[in-house]
Amino acid sequence: MARKDAGIASVADLKGKRVSLDEPGSGTLVDAKIILEAFGLSEADVTPEYLKPDQAADRMRDGAMDAFFFVGGYPAGAIAELASQHDVVLVPITGPEIDKLRDTYSFFAADSVPAGTYNGQDADVATISVGAQLVTSADLSDDLVYGTALGVIATYVFHFVLFGVMAQKIGLGQLFIDLATALTGRFAGGPAKVSVVSSAMLGTISGSSIANTVTTGALTIPAMIKVGFQRHFAAAVEAASSTGGQITPPVLGRWPS
Repeated sequence: MARKDAGIASVADLKGKRVSLDEPGSGTLVDAKIILEAFGLSEADVTPEYLKPDQAADRMRDGAMDAFFFVGGYPAGAIAELASQHDVVLVPITGPEIDKLRDTYSFFAADSVPAGTYNGQDADVATISVGAQLVTSADLSDDLVYGTALGVIATYVFHFVLFGVMAQKIGLGQLFIDLATALTGRFAGGPAKVSVVSSAMLGTISGSSIANTVTTGALTIPAMIKVGFQRHFAAAVEAASSTGGQITPPVLGRWPS
């Protein structure tokens, strides 16, 4: 992620810029060093800082940061909030340098961030991704690890999360936000109340608190942060609201979650 006015169109353009590589000991820092090396750069070629994404975003708002590396799923709350308030760009991570990097580090995969994921992003942005591993005790049986945990995810959670993403794409999530805002937005702590009411509304058609958070949280969490709520508190409000939303009577019926 880079400031739009920083003149950064590729990883190579990071040379001489103020760049956050994430905090020491993080996997993001390891990935950032590998990516810089692929483009013939090192920490010495940038002005490095070692901050968490939300801290780096704050620095970018203040004009004290040109770019920062981020590893995580999209849409990410910190980036969504930043993109809604400032002109920023997703820097493509692609090219022959990345093809060569993937030959050496096979845990990287070609990927893209779809157009419209963040405010002002009009086209898909090529990037790379890393996988996540599930680690468990060797004493557990395969049936327990794969049959129970992944069975629940594949049978219930995945479908509701998919529904939540679809609801967000077609504007259903925004509809619930708009209705909740009309009811509670004028009161003190409005965005938090919007989170509670919109999560309750979505709970009538979704049986998953995870899907609820995906759909409403992408909008309510940045709104809460914008008016001064601390990030961890805003996330907690949305998590509690989405969980509580499951007690609302189902309209379309729901599977257990």
